[in-house]
Amino acid sequence: MSGSSEDKETVRRLFDAFDAVDADTMRELLSPGFVAHSMPPGFSKDREGFLELARQWRLGFGQEDATVDELLAAEDGKAPVRFTSRAPTLGMSSASPPATARSP
Repeated sequence: MSGSSEDKETVRRLFDAFDAVDADTMRELLSPGFVAHSMPPGFSKDREGFLELARQWRLGFGQEDATVDELLAAEDGKAPVRFTSRAPTLGMSSASPPATARSP
């Protein structure tokens, strides 16, 4: 993973805040002009849409195991991240039935 130590720490804090649905920390870390470029349908691409995604994610999935695979060097206030996420489906916010075991 490349990028500055400060960038890495910010990304880790954001992943932890997302997982905990910690709206205060997410608002602290995300600028008012934040834009999420890969939001699912039905969610706005702004900071509030990202917070709502965290809420819905928690309802639809169990304890997440997220790994930051690559953090590119920040430029112009942007820190592109590639990550992998694994979590069992609880079925609360998706059409999928709840999962009983994790996939490999």
